[in-house]
Amino acid sequence: MPILLYDSTFDGLLCAIAKAFKYNYEDITIKDKSLSQLSLIDKVMDIKTDPILSKKMYERIASLWGSLTIENIYKAYLYPETETLIFKYLYLLTKEKATPLETLSHVELTLLDKRIQCVSRDIHRWYGFLRFKEVKPNTFYAYYEPKFDLTNLIIPHFISRFPNQNLVIHDTLRSYAALYNQVEIVYHRLEKLNLDLLSSYENNYQEMWKEYLHHLTIKERINPKRQMAFMPKKYWPFISEMKN
Repeated sequence: MPILLYDSTFDGLLCAIAKAFKYNYEDITIKDKSLSQLSLIDKVMDIKTDPILSKKMYERIASLWGSLTIENIYKAYLYPETETLIFKYLYLLTKEKATPLETLSHVELTLLDKRIQCVSRDIHRWYGFLRFKEVKPNTFYAYYEPKFDLTNLIIPHFISRFPNQNLVIHDTLRSYAALYNQVEIVYHRLEKLNLDLLSSYENNYQEMWKEYLHHLTIKERINPKRQMAFMPKKYWPFISEMKN
């Protein structure tokens, strides 16, 4: 079975998939070369990332099966060691006369569907659990440590909600941030940020928010197990009202 190695980028993955179709491979494995352990008997092809080929593959997938398929493929790409399943999905789409959603329910793609849903759930939770802090007038900062590299997927949601504010979403696990300046999104490497630089109003806002939630609480209905079902503990360090 041929093994196609790519450079861990989404563009690289699309190039590997394009090569698999070009050589009419059906039974292949696609691996991230930085994570792969190979034996001497493996038949390996090192795929070079070509932005032009990647763009062609992206546009072809979008034109044939729509933007939702691209979105699902990207979510699956974020889940480690899912590349071969992504190829299998696209291969079945070309061979079977079924919609993308019908094909995703294929018995061979059960794991792929579960992984897409896993990433989707994490995105949805961060929509609700990400907390912004004002670091200077009209500039708001949020940090988090997602299991998957989600920043470019979640920032459009917050831009649509706060289009007239400067936003910084900082993935402290991967040491980079997305910065929105009301015109464009820019990505930068970013290590730890000094949160002592909060605006003079921010601490007051946080205390008022905690006080508001405290007054909403009905003591007789407090249920920690139920709370953790809706708000897992791994998110608590990033939620201001759960501190102290």
